Amino acid sequence: WDNMWTRIWTLAGVARDIPDVGDYFRYDLGPESFIVTRHGTGPNDISAYYNVCHHRGNRLVMSEFGHARSFKCAFHSWEWNLDGSLKNIQDRETFRNAVIDDNPPLSPVRCELWDGLIFVNMDMDAVPLLDFLGEVVDHLKPFHFENMHIVKDLETPWPCNWKIGHDAFIEVYHVHAVHPEILTFFNDREVQWDTYPNGMSRQLLKFGEISPKLDDHAALNEGLQYLLSEVDVTPEQFKGNPNDARRVIQDAKRAWAAKRGIDYSEFTDNQLTDDWNYSIFPNVTFNAHPEGLLIQRFRPHRSDPEKMTYDLMVLIRPVSDPNY
Repeated sequence: WDNMWTRIWTLAGVARDIPDVGDYFRYDLGPESFIVTRHGTGPNDISAYYNVCHHRGNRLVMSEFGHARSFKCAFHSWEWNLDGSLKNIQDRETFRNAVIDDNPPLSPVRCELWDGLIFVNMDMDAVPLLDFLGEVVDHLKPFHFENMHIVKDLETPWPCNWKIGHDAFIEVYHVHAVHPEILTFFNDREVQWDTYPNGMSRQLLKFGEISPKLDDHAALNEGLQYLLSEVDVTPEQFKGNPNDARRVIQDAKRAWAAKRGIDYSEFTDNQLTDDWNYSIFPNVTFNAHPEGLLIQRFRPHRSDPEKMTYDLMVLIRPVSDPNY
């Protein structure tokens, strides 16, 4: 806790969850709790504070999401503005000036945004977020997460250490045993795995190819047929070896998108079909696709190292075509 969590950038949430001034959400990490709130109308007017009253240490907000004009303690009614400045001390005249003359603001934590994703850091001297993320920022720029809408947000307790949970999602060695149904259209053997500074890593997972573990590579199986049908290619139109399907899908997908007014010009061919799977140190994974982003987060329990909280967030790229 002292050597990592209090010194590292962690994903707190999504900016689209707090679109209006006064919107907030609570972010809990281990024993700490934070208020993340929009205090102004600018895209980056978002702040984060320790969720604690300076008077007696009471939690200021209890709900996971909410809207407020100010943050008032339910115990003795001390109150703070959205920008963290002190608004009111109940019965202020009864306090000695030496106790309250600093007009204590809410205690801030570093809060910075990356493409609509909100990160916080308890270390006020930490390097800027984008420097910490490094080249991952450039890799994922074409996806424009800031334009995606969150459509699913789930939280479940798991009876294991957070590192165990995270480890299961940064390899595909388990796919043949746990997800055998996708082997007809997923190459689980030929995976590019790259590592980057500050603990970041990436897997490039090829979809549209048959797993080398399967014997039949001559037939256009149902899995490949389904992926082709998504971009308007019928089995009758497909010519060639089934393992050519990935390239056919990539070419067809650009034409398919153009008909629907969707701009895929920023994406590489591989980004159109494959799962660009990133591990964002220390506890987040991204499964990035042009159509959306799957975020998985693995948070430590407040006191028990054999428990954790698993968070699943799904973001979708909006389009105007109802048939998309």
